[in-house]
Amino acid sequence: MLNINAVNALADLLDNLPAEAETGFNMMHYNLSLDHSYMQVDTHVEHECGTVCCIAGWAAMYLQEGDQPLRESPAKLTPHDFPRRKAREILGLTEHQTRQLFEPMDHDVSDDPNLDWYSVTPKQAAKILRHLATTSVVDWTIIH
Repeated sequence: MLNINAVNALADLLDNLPAEAETGFNMMHYNLSLDHSYMQVDTHVEHECGTVCCIAGWAAMYLQEGDQPLRESPAKLTPHDFPRRKAREILGLTEHQTRQLFEPMDHDVSDDPNLDWYSVTPKQAAKILRHLATTSVVDWTIIH
């Protein structure tokens, strides 16, 4: 069941990132290859767990179970912690919502074939999350 409190907490976190952290957000890839060869990822800061700071990475690092879902400091994760699975569990997403939210570039979720997943900002992601909390629907078309 969708954890609206956690979804909104993540939206608030992303909406209020300091400007220097905005380069630490990338919706195109989950993690870096071992040789760090993904195109354009070098301009995006990675978390210690190996994520390139996508929605799932931020959720896994800063959300927790319970009434106060936002952590005071980031979790200590390893690549074996599977940020996608942890984020899905905390946010209470269905598999369909998970694919649409975390892997939009791999699914037919936008009518705009020119949507550049590298250019999605934390504020745009927060807008998607707030819409999800209100409607239970992931809709990337609302950021245009």
